[in-house]
Amino acid sequence: MKNLFAFLLLSIVLFFFNSRKIDDKSSTVVAQQPNSNNVKLQNQKLDSGKRILRINVSVNNPNHLIVREGIAIRTGDILVQDLEESRRLELQKNAINLEINNLRLKSIQVPISPDFNNLALFEEQEFLEQAKLKLRHAKLKLSNSTNLLSSEDPQKKADLQQSQTNLDLLKNRINEQESLILSMESSKMPAEVLIHERKKLEKIISQFSLQNAELEFKKSEMQASSLLQSEKLEQLRMSVELAESDLRLAESRLLSVQKDKQSKELEKFERSKIDYNQALRDRDYKISQLKLQLSALDQKLAQTIKIRSPRSGVVQKIQPWKVKNNQNRTVLYLSYYVK
Repeated sequence: MKNLFAFLLLSIVLFFFNSRKIDDKSSTVVAQQPNSNNVKLQNQKLDSGKRILRINVSVNNPNHLIVREGIAIRTGDILVQDLEESRRLELQKNAINLEINNLRLKSIQVPISPDFNNLALFEEQEFLEQAKLKLRHAKLKLSNSTNLLSSEDPQKKADLQQSQTNLDLLKNRINEQESLILSMESSKMPAEVLIHERKKLEKIISQFSLQNAELEFKKSEMQASSLLQSEKLEQLRMSVELAESDLRLAESRLLSVQKDKQSKELEKFERSKIDYNQALRDRDYKISQLKLQLSALDQKLAQTIKIRSPRSGVVQKIQPWKVKNNQNRTVLYLSYYVK
């Protein structure tokens, strides 16, 4: 019995000694992760060339461990990450990227140089055309009436000539009658005959007076007609001058309105260029601010990754979770081969 107890005690001592010897041959690396999540890596060497990497994990939430037993992983693969926070940050990034794309796709009206050939001058142009038409009509009317109004009225002139001829005939008859009376008086013609001839003379003289009055009336009528024609001709000339003045006024009005609208169009164009450049600056500023937000989110996303695999291998085992100092702790065993 005593020999058996001594043998067991010796076996325990030798096992303890061999375990210490193996531990002395192992290498250990400690990495400090954000949020006080500690990982302790222990590399154990096996005779077959296979290695076991022991990773001590300490996290706030067990769900942050995203690998399971039997999964093959490569160097740099994520082992521990706050997926909930990562998804939330990714959603924010997607929203910001969408906003950036919308800003880039949003159309900004490019200023268009004003076309002075297509200015809206309908009222002024209509006024000008009316003035031109009025001048043409006035000139045509003056041209058609000048010859007629510059000459005497042919009918009145003919009547006047006829009256003058009649008057001359009556004057000749008076002279003939007077000569006849003188001859009869010399011949001692009877008194009754002389009285009769003298009455005929008086009648011719009366007709001469009437014809002379008619001639004077027709002369006055002719003068009045000529004066009226001169006045009409002068009115037509004044109408032409007035139409020419209206045309100059219409041209001046059109030019003034055209210059005013050109000035306003240029001012509008300059304002549109200022607005366009300001819109570009505002868009670029917003995009730069959103990119800063993206950079900040990328930094936060990087902080959600607590541990990456230092080697490629297979997760052999994950120990049950234990709570210590308000931290969830476990040990992950990663097997790999050394080439």
